[in-house]
Amino acid sequence: MAIGIQFFHLVPFLKKIGDDKSLPQKQEGKVEKITDNGQCYCGRTHVTAAGLPAIEGYCHCTSCQKFDGAPFQAFSAWPSENVTLKGQTIISQECEQIHRVSCAHCGGALATKKPENGMTVVF
Repeated sequence: MAIGIQFFHLVPFLKKIGDDKSLPQKQEGKVEKITDNGQCYCGRTHVTAAGLPAIEGYCHCTSCQKFDGAPFQAFSAWPSENVTLKGQTIISQECEQIHRVSCAHCGGALATKKPENGMTVVF
């Protein structure tokens, strides 16, 4: 059975009711810069992504299923220079192209670094 990636643009679905500022606002043809923040399960490791993601979607490949312990994984991919990780992390190098980043304390999945294309995938 072939397993691959399905891509969807999620931003319209993430809007909070009554909160027009939850989406990037266009001003004079430009999209306002945004910052997204997240953390692991225990809260000791934080991830921040600035700007707009290059792509967002769901992946249901075997590798992502194993890393997340779920049938699929929602993600957003950002240029690596726009992603900051703070706290103690463990990096599992699945192969040269995939470096999985988890919290060193709780093991929570945080990101996947893709050095080959300069992107960091945030969950």
